[in-house]
Amino acid sequence: MANFHDALNDRHVAFTTAPKMYFVATAPLCDAGRIHLSPKRYDSFRVIGPRRVAYADLGGPGAQTLATQRQYASSRAFYANHIVIPPGYATIRLPRIIPDEAAFGGDTQAQAGSVFRKIASALQEAGASEGDVVAMSVYLAAPAPGGNMDFDGMMRAYGRHYGSDEQPNRPVRSTVPVAGLVRPGILVEIEVTAAVPASR
Repeated sequence: MANFHDALNDRHVAFTTAPKMYFVATAPLCDAGRIHLSPKRYDSFRVIGPRRVAYADLGGPGAQTLATQRQYASSRAFYANHIVIPPGYATIRLPRIIPDEAAFGGDTQAQAGSVFRKIASALQEAGASEGDVVAMSVYLAAPAPGGNMDFDGMMRAYGRHYGSDEQPNRPVRSTVPVAGLVRPGILVEIEVTAAVPASR
């Protein structure tokens, strides 16, 4: 059982400052997302007062606590409410990506699947992954003139790349219906921004 104290006494201070390694955890405010736990070292912990302590997030190797924090409305939400990117991260922005030419004329799900595969490949070339994507804008044209965009078709493809058991991270996302895209027959264009540690 844990014990709770109103303030640190001399015994507490001696105990907390003796180890050369300690752990820091950060967690989202909702029941979704993941807890980030990492070790700290290099004599970076200080007791400031009986009710205040501080530690330094050191750059370079060993700074794994610096991680993007994703806030979801629920564990089943298909996008994040907000994402906090910590200092020391670089952003990778991919422009609006269209499907492979072979997918032109296909339905929204097929075209979206092509786009998401191209995004994954481009991210890999840039040293990132789908799990690093923090923002996404989806532009959808209606399959038939005067009709509605096929949001469900896009979502079926999206769910295979984001929010799955293999890749649970989801970005902040907007979906915009448009009258037309860059070429006839194209139903999907997507742009993304990823964030990775600058030292990666």
